[in-house]
Amino acid sequence: MVRRSGVGALVFALIVVAMLTIGPTVAQPAQASSVTVDLKDLAFGPATITISQGDTVTWTNDEEIMPHDVTSGALGQTDLGQQFGSEVLTPGQSFTATFSQPGEFVYLCRLHPTMTGVVVVLPS
Repeated sequence: MVRRSGVGALVFALIVVAMLTIGPTVAQPAQASSVTVDLKDLAFGPATITISQGDTVTWTNDEEIMPHDVTSGALGQTDLGQQFGSEVLTPGQSFTATFSQPGEFVYLCRLHPTMTGVVVVLPS
């Protein structure tokens, strides 16, 4: 009988050690990610992107000589939601914005208003 209780205690101890070692799993928060949009050939590429709330978008002017900018809103739009905008970007320069609110954010190049794009931000 002494032997059985010793085995039982050993099994119990092993179960406790296993539970402490494994423990509950904790979900890690999703890491914010970054998406790049190219400004080239008088277009944003890609023109529409979908990201998660808290993600960052970087627009890079990949033209050889033409300047551009990135400005939230569309021509004549008054309700811009999350506003963002760059200075004029010469070739090689970039502009970055982090999107903290979900929604659809239209943007354009004020220098070339036919250049338009949309950032779709999904709630996290």
